[in-house]
Amino acid sequence: MESQATNLPVVWSDDTRMSVLFAPFREKSLNPSSWKQKMSFWSQLILEESRCSLTSIIDLNSLQIKFSRNGKVPLCLDVVLEDLLRSNTIKMLSNSGSSPVKQRPSWLTWGYDTFLKTPVKWGINYMSSSQTESKDTKYIVIEVLHKKCDQIVQDHQCGLYCEVTDSVIEYSQLWKKSQSLCGNETEFDIILEELVKQRKVTVHHENTHTIIKFVNKGDKTVKPVSKRDMEIFRIKMTRDMLTDKIDSLTSDIDKLKKEAIRMKKTSKTQALRCLRQKRIIESRIDKLTGSLDILDNILNQISHSVSDEMVVKALESGNHVLKSLTGKTSTDHIANVMDELAEVLEQQAEIQDQISSGPSGLDISREELEAELEDIMRDEIKEKDSELLIDDIISGLTDLHLPKVPSASIDQPVSPLQTPEKVGGISTFVSPQKFSITPRTSPQKLPSPNRTPEHQQISQSNLYKQSPMLDGINTGELDLSLELPDVPTFTPYADINKKEACLDS
Repeated sequence: MESQATNLPVVWSDDTRMSVLFAPFREKSLNPSSWKQKMSFWSQLILEESRCSLTSIIDLNSLQIKFSRNGKVPLCLDVVLEDLLRSNTIKMLSNSGSSPVKQRPSWLTWGYDTFLKTPVKWGINYMSSSQTESKDTKYIVIEVLHKKCDQIVQDHQCGLYCEVTDSVIEYSQLWKKSQSLCGNETEFDIILEELVKQRKVTVHHENTHTIIKFVNKGDKTVKPVSKRDMEIFRIKMTRDMLTDKIDSLTSDIDKLKKEAIRMKKTSKTQALRCLRQKRIIESRIDKLTGSLDILDNILNQISHSVSDEMVVKALESGNHVLKSLTGKTSTDHIANVMDELAEVLEQQAEIQDQISSGPSGLDISREELEAELEDIMRDEIKEKDSELLIDDIISGLTDLHLPKVPSASIDQPVSPLQTPEKVGGISTFVSPQKFSITPRTSPQKLPSPNRTPEHQQISQSNLYKQSPMLDGINTGELDLSLELPDVPTFTPYADINKKEACLDS
């Protein structure tokens, strides 16, 4: 029973449009555009459904059931199949040629049937239009067929343990492995025929067995079945036969056990006989198992020998390459090259030493340079200390307040009511004949960082004599016999070690 198509277009729900598409084709000359659109719709739908369902064999009856809608079937699919047949998108199943798989004709006979007899026969039938009238005529979707061929080859190559031992396989075993991909054995035979045409598979008949050999990885075409392939195939067939025999004997042992238990109550002799046969079968199974182990060991050794052969060939290739490379150079040549290299390196070392030593006459030791650097740093520290000391002296002299020298002459009369002048910290009143000097504060001492009490201070008694109080102001007469001290002038001393200022009064 054919199932409904699942990959249907959106227009499938439009009743008006689908009624036109389900109707038979009209003459192409009446409306060529509509005819082409309808043909394109059904062609793409049939091919897309075959791709999705991986169905490589189709026929008119199965397509009408698959694309039925509301109890109606499309009445135009016969014309669609004819168009697909003309475009070589599909081909008739009878056009696939006689199968070299089931039958055993010679290669010449099979080639004659495939490439000459069958095409001529199909052409005659196609011209008479008798093949497309039947709904049971089978067609092969070429695109899906090629896809299945590639899948079978890929699955076989992926499951290989060793190409030498596993490149050949018996027909029944391959069919059992491919049942999930092929819908039936007819489709499987068609796939094998296509693989034979593509030269990816070769078929060989040995007695009652049909042997299939696949193309190796990396090869474009399959190699013929060799004598070595046949010997390996016989070993594998014997191994499979022993495996089946052991399974059968194991089943017989189980039956004899049950029979001995059943006959124990009725006939003890029969029960013992069953157990004796069971022992014989077990002994036979042990021998068959030993033979099976030997065959498995042989196949494993063949696989390892293939690997060993590949390793030996790789070693031979490497040896050849090394000989071709090392044969161009001799040991004497290598020794000369190494001597020349040593001389060049020695010259290069001498050049580097001369460059790093610097110009001649300037051979200065590192110790001398370090001593000079220490002297420079020591002088720099002394210079900084001297600058700080000078700054302290200047700042102290700036804060010192000394009396001003009178600018008027001694004999010049001065008004008694004249505003007193301040000279330093002393207030003076000048009379027409005498100067009046009133000390308000004691003279300031000269600030010096290292001044000692031993230095003389300016004595107030040397400048004036005490006079009686006049209007609450202490006055006195200036002793003209005394010499007034000169206003000291301070200049930075050249000798920085002298830290006192010189004031002679």
